[in-house]
Amino acid sequence: NFNKMKNIIYILFGLTVILTSCTPKPQPLTLDEAETKLVISSQIIPNQIMVVTVSKSFGALSFNSDNGDTLTDELINQLLVSNGIVTVSYQGITDTLFAVPNTPGVYASLNTPQFLNTQYTLNVHDPETGLSVNSSEFMLEQAQIDSVSGLKGQTAGVDYIDVNLKFPDLNGTNWYMANIYTTSDDTLTTSTDPFNNNSVPTQTVLFEQADFTNNYLDSTIRIFDWTQDTLFVSVSNISEGYYTYLRQRERGGNIFTSVVGEPINYSTNINGGYGYFTTHYPNGRMLIIP
Repeated sequence: NFNKMKNIIYILFGLTVILTSCTPKPQPLTLDEAETKLVISSQIIPNQIMVVTVSKSFGALSFNSDNGDTLTDELINQLLVSNGIVTVSYQGITDTLFAVPNTPGVYASLNTPQFLNTQYTLNVHDPETGLSVNSSEFMLEQAQIDSVSGLKGQTAGVDYIDVNLKFPDLNGTNWYMANIYTTSDDTLTTSTDPFNNNSVPTQTVLFEQADFTNNYLDSTIRIFDWTQDTLFVSVSNISEGYYTYLRQRERGGNIFTSVVGEPINYSTNINGGYGYFTTHYPNGRMLIIP
């Protein structure tokens, strides 16, 4: 038995030497920084308001929070495109969006009509870098809302609100996005970070055909750490491409507020850039919870 044990030890030692000798030595790896491109996002607000946000991508290797990198004002200013030329064309008409005062990188139009089933074409040019992008998307039919209601609750000492949302499916195969927004005086979401404040939804939920029963959606969305009595809920009929893009961003950890990530691996409809140009037409309701 002792000799047998020695033989086993010799065999294991020999295998270890062989495997170690076959293991390649670590080699330094040099990666080229990704090419800087424009990053686009857009939002339609009922009553002819269109908002487009323009920023620049940067190499993921140049920002690493694990190394102590932080999202400084200087870095934000480098990413935002403040002097861009942004236009939206439709039905032979071209609207030039204006830069929103005191909000770098954000452009808006107050008089762009929202024609259903109409193609809208976006063109963006950054004179400072010479970068240009374009994209086209159809304005889809507006989703309809039957009812929105809310119920306060508490679990394990944490306040929450259950938002119940009901609406019918439109004809055909569709994809939907529901956004729940806080109001401006909600101290729970107050932040000096311009990409994590009240300009983005507090919660976003995506729906597809499988979520409907007999062409009808009855869904309850629970929001934790909510103490306010007022919120705003919107539902949008979105394109399959935008739905896919949002699902990918959702798996990345955050749909709307990821600034220091490089969206190379996400779907895009931006020719020559990143992000997504969407022309969805939200249907919104203000909800007051007693």
